[in-house]
Amino acid sequence: MPGEHRPQCRETPRRRAAHRRRRSRPELHLRPEVFPEVPEAQELGRRLIIPPGPNNPVGVAWIGLDRTGYGIHGTPEPEKVGRTESHGCFRVANWDARTLLRLAWTGLPVTVDP
Repeated sequence: MPGEHRPQCRETPRRRAAHRRRRSRPELHLRPEVFPEVPEAQELGRRLIIPPGPNNPVGVAWIGLDRTGYGIHGTPEPEKVGRTESHGCFRVANWDARTLLRLAWTGLPVTVDP
């Protein structure tokens, strides 16, 4: 669509990582410095916290990795899994995020292969 903003993709890390933290019903902490290409984020000039709920972009679960800002998370729009760019996270359907949340433990090795 004309005028629609498409975020630039941040490269997903291609290495071994480890699960560090997990959260059910996560808040999203939007840091403007992570989204330099989004004019709205720059105009905001401060961290924005989006509370848990049906419109939260990280869905119902967050599994944080040992690299700041990277994780596996759900989405309220499962039809976009594998079809939209991200800032390096792994987006899965909410029902898969809930399952992963139950199975993951702190220190779980995560290997990213291209």
